[in-house]
Formats: sequence, C-alpha cells, structure tokens
Amino acid sequence: VASAHDECVYVDGDYQTFGVGKFKEGGALTQARLDAALGHAYPSDRIPGRVSISLQQETNMINIQFGQPINQRFLIPVSCSKGWLKFGQRQASQYVGDGATLDYLNRNIELGKTIDGDLVVHLTLDGQFSSFGVLKSRDVRESWSRFKEIKSED
Repeated sequence: VASAHDECVYVDGDYQTFGVGKFKEGGALTQARLDAALGHAYPSDRIPGRVSISLQQETNMINIQFGQPINQRFLIPVSCSKGWLKFGQRQASQYVGDGATLDYLNRNIELGKTIDGDLVVHLTLDGQFSSFGVLKSRDVRESWSRFKEIKSED
C-alpha cells in the first residue's frame, strides 16, 4: 500500500525468508526468497530463517539483518518516493566463466507493505553480458514478491 503523500510506509519488522512472487502481470506465482530479492543470496544449506528490516530515519539508512545461520547485517542508504523505500545495487566488470563477462548489473529495489502487514518487494534487474569480448546480450527483468511478517508472540 503506497502512501498518498510522499511519506514512506513503515516496513520495520521480521519477515519469513520464503514468500511468493511473479515476474509479470497475470503470470503464475512462484516461490521467492527474501535474501535473494534483497541482493544477498545465500547457499541453500545456509538460508537464513528470518530477515529483520528496520529504517533509521535520521540517517536514511535501512538495516537488513539476516538471522540464523548467517547472522549478517547490512546498512544501506535509501530514499523515499511515492510511498516506497528505494535503494539500488550495481555490479560491473565481473568474469562469470566460459568466456562470459558481466558488463553491468543494476538492481533497483523498492520496499512497501500490504494492508495485512506483509512486505512487498519490487525488483527490477537490468544487465548486460559479453561473450568472448564480442557478443553482447542485455536483459531487463522485473518481479513482485510478498513476504509474510513474523508476528511476535508477546
């Protein structure tokens, strides 16, 4: 639910790592992982049990903390636009094997919340690969995912 004003929704909470998502309007739902959607994919034997997210409004930083068995924390600068918290990641010039190089990969991530309190992640990927320094391929992908909030048992 995006805010009618230019204020961002409150996304602080603990969320399940596995959720549902889709790549296009009308497409089938698929399993989504919050760690991967946020740009920090872990091996299947080390997938965190939960992800905690909190916004530090005074510094415009989002604190993303991955639970057991990872126990890693990331502070990322964010901006607010049309009710969404936005941040990006960029990779460039990375050899990926078999004569292929990742020229660039831009990850644009937007965080919002549903009326029920679940986290919504809108991810846009724009990347280009080169093969043997000659052949280039560019791909743009988009996904929407929903992750249930873990309610504390007080």
